[in-house]
Amino acid sequence: MKSKIVNLRNHAYNILDMKNKLLRLVFGIFCIWCFIVVIVPFLTQNEASQQMLNHIEENDIDTRALFYTDSEEAKDAEFLLRSKKLHQIKDN
Repeated sequence: MKSKIVNLRNHAYNILDMKNKLLRLVFGIFCIWCFIVVIVPFLTQNEASQQMLNHIEENDIDTRALFYTDSEEAKDAEFLLRSKKLHQIKDN
């Protein structure tokens, strides 16, 4: 009789442990989704990001080429970022 009770308790603990793991997995996926869908768009709504996006679209810059730092687009983007930062520092 005791062995059946012990087995039932172990089974109940295993179910709770599986539910806990599943809950942590769902919470982790939810956090990743929130970061991608909510936080990143919120952070990119500032004026500097919009100006950079407009500059990229107007000049038809291939943003995939920015990973190759020897490309002309990467040098132009670096110059633009540095000049924007200098202007922001001078304005403050």
